[in-house]
This record gives sequence, C-alpha cells and structure tokens, in this order.
Amino acid sequence: MKACLVCLLLGGTVLLSCRPEAEGRSGEQPAAAVEKAETPEPRMQPSAAEGAARIGSGEYTYKIRRKADGTLPRVELEDGTLYEDNTIELQVFRPDGSQLYAHTFRKTDFSSVVDEPFLSHAILEGLVFDRVDGGRLLFAASICYPQTDLYMAARVYISPSGQLSIEKEDAMDDTLADDPAETEQ
Repeated sequence: MKACLVCLLLGGTVLLSCRPEAEGRSGEQPAAAVEKAETPEPRMQPSAAEGAARIGSGEYTYKIRRKADGTLPRVELEDGTLYEDNTIELQVFRPDGSQLYAHTFRKTDFSSVVDEPFLSHAILEGLVFDRVDGGRLLFAASICYPQTDLYMAARVYISPSGQLSIEKEDAMDDTLADDPAETEQ
C-alpha cells in the first residue's frame, strides 16, 4: 500500500514537472529567480570570545563578538559573488567590573594602517586577544580578502585609561623572534 502511494506521488510529480508552463501566469516566478532569492550571500559564521588579562595588580576582562553585517557594503569576489562584511564588538572591563572601553569595529577603522585598494576588496575577519604589552591590552586584528589566505594584520591596543591605538603589524611572525629558545639553535 505504501509502495503504491509513493509511486503515485512520484508519478504525479514527474507529470507536473514535465508539462509546459503557460505564459503570463500571475504570481509565478522562474525557478532560477526563486533559488537566487533564497540563497543567502556568503558570510563568516558569528563568533564570540571572553577572557581576562592581568595588568599590574588588576585583572581586566574582555568580550569579543563578530557577526556578519548586512548593512555594510558587500565585497565582490573574483567570480562576481558578493560577500558580507563583518563588525566586531569589543568590550573591556576594569577589575571592579565597570566598563573601560566599548567599540564596534568595521574595516574602515583600520584605514590608517591598511591602504584603500586593499580595504575595498577585503572584510574585517577577526579580532583576538594576544597579550599584555607595555601595560596595555594587545589585540590582533585581521583584515582579509574573503575565502583566501591574503590578509593584513593590525595591532589594537587598549590602555588601562581606555585609550585606543591602532598600529600596522609589520612582522607577521614576531613572536618567534621574541622567544630566545626559538632563535638559539
């Protein structure tokens, strides 16, 4: 009985899909247009991270949240596909729990360290805590061409007074040079 019902349903579906379409039907769209409308633009998955770092005798905490932002201009890939850019929210809290710093970063926040031709084809990929450096929290930022290994890195510093500074990352592998065990052979 079930087999007969399945055969009837499949047969009916085949017959309906083979019949010629009448022109000018209202409310119908070509199948290609429907598929395109339902396919979302490529984007990175949302992410979140939290952590803490000690500066002097105080422990500062931070929260980082990345999400695709449909209100930002899309980036066009080589194949013509449009890719959504991201925003990254950074919050830093003092040892007493009060908010020290909060900002939602966009790739344009890095225009002082990344040139315009690169930015016009790139997205804001990520922001991660790196370490305490010179009494400031150091975060590493990455601006990249979507779905490639081509990227530019920047350093984002937050001081204990809440001051932001952004610097270009010149040496991509400077942690190896800082570690004497890695340089002695």
